Amino acid sequence: MAKAYFILMIYNEEDAIPNVVKSIMDADLPPHFERRILAVNDGSTDKSQAALDEAEKKYPVRTLTLRPRLGMPLSFKAAFDHLK
Repeated sequence: MAKAYFILMIYNEEDAIPNVVKSIMDADLPPHFERRILAVNDGSTDKSQAALDEAEKKYPVRTLTLRPRLGMPLSFKAAFDHLK
């Protein structure tokens, strides 16, 4: 089965996480694709990690937590290194 990866860059997005993850899960994909979500929590100081923990209970979400904050370019690199 083919995999469709969605990489979410998270920094203080606690309010948006549930809706974004649900939108990804509700999106139409060809039937032979398996959905995978990798959320990169780049040093959030709000309750983003708690929102991601809840999403992991319901959906195929994996979280990579970075501390201290690395910024977008290094966070993307960390995400792709994590998927190797």
